[in-house]
Amino acid sequence: MLVGLALLGVVGLIVVGQNIAALTWLQVSDDIQVNQRLSYQVITFGMALAYLGVVYAVRPQVRLLGVGDGESWRSVGLSFTFWVSVATGAFLYLNVVQPLGLGVEALLANLPVVLVLATLNAFTEEALTRFGVVVGLHGVVHVRWVYLVSALVFGLPHYFGVPGGVVGALMSGVLGWLLARSLVETRGVFWAWFIHFVQDVLIFSVLLAAA
Repeated sequence: MLVGLALLGVVGLIVVGQNIAALTWLQVSDDIQVNQRLSYQVITFGMALAYLGVVYAVRPQVRLLGVGDGESWRSVGLSFTFWVSVATGAFLYLNVVQPLGLGVEALLANLPVVLVLATLNAFTEEALTRFGVVVGLHGVVHVRWVYLVSALVFGLPHYFGVPGGVVGALMSGVLGWLLARSLVETRGVFWAWFIHFVQDVLIFSVLLAAA
């Protein structure tokens, strides 16, 4: 049930994203892209909260943050954050920043908005593509299948996102596997959210600068 609802939520993310021009209701900036992205994040954040409400109704013993992220994952988490960020940054630099000649000033111009977008997006996607999958499948199937399903659920929608296409879907799938592992091993979502958040800061900085 929980995995099915999570998959439905992922479809919802794609549908909202494809129709965001018609669904944009926030008007906080003269930049239409900022309004569209903020509207998308608020709508999908509401979807994620509704889904978590169902999760806790079905599994009230589940903890969102967890307390198992011991010293080993503090070290592993920081290492993964660094190397995944290097890969994301290199991809964005070679495919967007360098071709468009974007400078540091342009990349930092929308930092407050970027931080809001990254915070909401990382929470929403972790709730639907990671937390729901892990909670729904952990203890039901072997843990390697939990990781694989999370990788697929996270990777496939990014074919239509950023980074997009086959390469983007594969990169996101690998990240999905890694972040699902962090949830299982730490029994909490913190490292998955944090690593995801840092990647989104890089991505949204480039997207808004390139607009």
